[in-house]
Amino acid sequence: MRNILRMDIRRLLRARSLYVGMLIIALIVGIATTAMHFLTTQSVDDLAQMGAWHEDGDDMQSKLAMAARISPENAKNAMLELRRQADVQSLSMVPIQQIGMAHLMLVIVVALFAAKDYATGYLKNLLTLRGIKSKWLLSKLVIALLVSALLYLTTLLSAVIGSLLLGNPAAFDTAKLLSFFGVHMAVDLALAASVLCVLTLTQNKTAALVFGMLEAFNFQRMVFFLLDTLGWLPFRLSDYAMMNQAGKYAPGDPAGQLLITAG
Repeated sequence: MRNILRMDIRRLLRARSLYVGMLIIALIVGIATTAMHFLTTQSVDDLAQMGAWHEDGDDMQSKLAMAARISPENAKNAMLELRRQADVQSLSMVPIQQIGMAHLMLVIVVALFAAKDYATGYLKNLLTLRGIKSKWLLSKLVIALLVSALLYLTTLLSAVIGSLLLGNPAAFDTAKLLSFFGVHMAVDLALAASVLCVLTLTQNKTAALVFGMLEAFNFQRMVFFLLDTLGWLPFRLSDYAMMNQAGKYAPGDPAGQLLITAG
């Protein structure tokens, strides 16, 4: 088992898909940081211009602007307060929860990595060893957790840099972020297990990729919603959907709340 895991880790560190996924995560956080910067900068000028409009303006926007009495100083303070909300925790949620790109990158990396064992005949050569099937699966699940950890580490580092660029402190609550990442790592483990299941049954990389991408974008939510609408079951499937519950989880919420809500 240790030999297989050691070999898989070496292969993972040479896989380009892993580094492409990490780069995409960093780019998403960078785009969110840039958007927040330009939004707050431009909004200061817009609000100040609204406050400078004449009181006897004919259009409704002029009258509303004067009624609000927005001064340049008030506009600047409002935008600075909005920028302060883009801290490490908020930026960390963007690629994981708000867009879901971290889950998508996870299933793509795992599917491509595991499918290579079938394409190269590596797994076929290992099948002569006793108990290799379970060891192979366990090794791939450990690799999935490692990929998930690397993606979230990239998210955290990118969020720290983005927070500093916005003029916010790089401080964050370690316990809150660890619990947040832990919840989504559990989701990643479930996604990886389902992708490996499809790959093992079909031995087809495309099928595993398509299935994993649909799951990562929470396509199953529509299926659960349809079944809940039909009322065939005495309970709501949506209340037990792992990704639905993880999507409601924010840093600082108790991790046990997911189980309570699902129950």
